[in-house]
Amino acid sequence: DGSGVEPETFKNNVAGASITLYLAKKLGITGLFQQILKEKSDLDSDLVGTNTEGTLFLDFGILRIQGTWFNEELDLTSASGTLTTKSSTGILSGLKLFF
Repeated sequence: DGSGVEPETFKNNVAGASITLYLAKKLGITGLFQQILKEKSDLDSDLVGTNTEGTLFLDFGILRIQGTWFNEELDLTSASGTLTTKSSTGILSGLKLFF
C-alpha cells in the first residue's frame, strides 16, 4: 500500500456459541459470542479478543428485517511487548432473503 509498513498475518482459532429464540411467530432474537484465541502472527505479535452480537429480527415470509448491536475487543501485543487495545461497537441494520 506504499506505507512502508510490512503487512502482518494472523491465523487465530475462534471458539463460540450462538442462539436464536423466537419470541412470537415472526419476531425473534439471536445472540452470538466468540472468543478469539491467542495466537502469534508471522511477525511474532500476539492477538486475543472477543466478539459479541445481539440481533432483533422480524420475518415476513422469505424476507427478514433485522438490527444488530455488536462489540468487538482486540488486544494486540507486539513482539517488543507493547499492548494495543482496540474496541469497535456499533449497530448494523438490513434485510436478509431466505430461499
